[in-house]
Amino acid sequence: MKNGIVINNTHRPLDIREFRAFLLFDELAPLIFINNKDSAGAKIFSLIHEFTHLLISTDDSRPILYQSSARY
Repeated sequence: MKNGIVINNTHRPLDIREFRAFLLFDELAPLIFINNKDSAGAKIFSLIHEFTHLLISTDDSRPILYQSSARY
């Protein structure tokens, strides 16, 4: 994904006016996608921003980092 190609759409550039970054949440392997067309500072901000979403994401109203396998 670092090369800016998403699935089979290899002909359309990813415009930063459409998105700068997004998080695909999965408990096993979350994915943060950063638009490589953005400036270096904006990419760092976007990474921190999306990572923060990951840290505070909730399931059953508990932060992901503090979840245990036990169900209450």
